[in-house]
Amino acid sequence: LAAALACLAAAAHAQDAVLPPVDVPTPPAEPSPTARREPTAVATTIEAKDHAGEGKDVAALLATAPGVLTQSSAGLLQRQTVSLRGASSNGVLVLLDGIPLGATGASTDLSLIPAPLVDRIEVLRGASGRLGPGALGGAVNLVTRRPSDAVELSAEGAGGSFGTFQGHVTG
Repeated sequence: LAAALACLAAAAHAQDAVLPPVDVPTPPAEPSPTARREPTAVATTIEAKDHAGEGKDVAALLATAPGVLTQSSAGLLQRQTVSLRGASSNGVLVLLDGIPLGATGASTDLSLIPAPLVDRIEVLRGASGRLGPGALGGAVNLVTRRPSDAVELSAEGAGGSFGTFQGHVTG
């Protein structure tokens, strides 16, 4: 009985205490559309400027992302395709500035895309129903460089065995 009275007295004393206000951050009203629609997808962004001077083509830039496998048909300047999370190359949707480069279920040849024109590569790994049936393994969005008023000229070259040479001049 004495313990119960002591608890009541402590509770009455606690009601008199004034607590400082507490700021509690509120979550956003609605999750982002991508997070809401793609709970299993993982996105990676590859900045081309981070690999400047390395002489990599688009497929080699893509290969730096986790879960990405690029395949070359025969060697330098031959057909190159991409596979995400084990899906075949025809299960990966390749976009250029958000526009699909191939028909649904068709693989895209990455060797036809000049690497110096790419600003960044966005890789969405995982099934993406929002992007359509061609994105079973995920999607790759190649974002091109934006035009500028400044005059800019750059050249890049690489040589290899058997007299192979690859070069780009952009301006």
